[in-house]
Amino acid sequence: MRAIGDHKLKFELEHATSYFPALVNLRVYRPLPKHAITKYGDAWTEPKNIVTSGPYYLNKWDKGNKINLKKNPLYYEASKAQIQEIYYYIVQENYIGLTMYEKDDLDIIGGLYLKLPQTEIPRIKENTKLVKEIQIGAQGCTEWYGFNTQRFPTDNLQVRKAISTSIDKQLLLEVIFGDGNIPASTITPAWLLSTNKTMGLQFNPEQAQSLLQQAGYPEGKDFPEIVLMSSTGETDDREISKAIKTLLKHYLNLDIKVRDLPADRYMNTVFGDPEQRPHIFRMRWCADYPDANDFLYKLFHPTKGYFNWLLTDEKLRLKLTKAIEKAQWVSDPSERKRLYRQVEKILVEDAAVVMPLYFDNVRFLIKHRVKGWYNMAFGGQHVINWSLKNQIEEADNE
Repeated sequence: MRAIGDHKLKFELEHATSYFPALVNLRVYRPLPKHAITKYGDAWTEPKNIVTSGPYYLNKWDKGNKINLKKNPLYYEASKAQIQEIYYYIVQENYIGLTMYEKDDLDIIGGLYLKLPQTEIPRIKENTKLVKEIQIGAQGCTEWYGFNTQRFPTDNLQVRKAISTSIDKQLLLEVIFGDGNIPASTITPAWLLSTNKTMGLQFNPEQAQSLLQQAGYPEGKDFPEIVLMSSTGETDDREISKAIKTLLKHYLNLDIKVRDLPADRYMNTVFGDPEQRPHIFRMRWCADYPDANDFLYKLFHPTKGYFNWLLTDEKLRLKLTKAIEKAQWVSDPSERKRLYRQVEKILVEDAAVVMPLYFDNVRFLIKHRVKGWYNMAFGGQHVINWSLKNQIEEADNE
């Protein structure tokens, strides 16, 4: 990397990297003020020391409570910023946040960082004012289950396919979440990969029963106890595990054991001894940038991915490796999507080592006076594009 002008950088890569433009939007690519860091050390982020280059600057920081941002008059597009001042509150409990919103202490609440309380959704929808302030936004996150292919009986392809085709994802999501989240048949969000509804293993209880019979367990007879594990956390996690257990009993007559572990123990178990690893484990992946590479290469590359042990079939490992590596340098968008769809097919259909559950959508409540707000699936907020209704009216009256 080198500077080729006051406002231009040139990057020279070791090889063609088609997703590089998406990478440079990440925080790690943003410039840091070396002089401030050298002078102030860890205190360089204090309001009196920090140097930033965005449309807003840090004015006050009440640690653990709130931060105050003000419009940066030196920003190169400062004239676009209509909101002069912003407060971000650090709220630990979503019920407290909702109360603040209803008291007009907040203009926006929701998203991944402080989700609206699930138990309050019915009341919000019945409230004639609040229901008009609901916004639903897609996130770059996928909830999925992985199968331990190194442990009996989930080392059997027919068993994995039978389990995957016996889960009515649409019903499960409607019962637990109501509306919002979208059933997934791939790991990469459909809107990012241009997939169709027929891709992946679809809910088909008759096929599931046939597959289980082919595996040697007609009507679930003599099927050994298997463990489905997730980390302790939100109530939704436990409810989903219970729903999976119920569906497997109803459609396949399988009795499974559901276990929850604290997050640290859970991750150590999933990435530990294959014999101690649960038969089925739940994961959630939120990509850092909008490209299938961050979902598929980072997670499932047969040697470099976090879950490189999932796929054990050598022919499929080789096929996946070729497709996933070629997709990194191919520049044609259509060809890249074709290659990534090939990778998805291997993971969720041919080997059935992954069972995608749903794509995460989140709800927001946005006051009507906030204009120009839009959801950003991979995080961040373009406040520079927002305005407040009273500001617009004042400008019109001038």
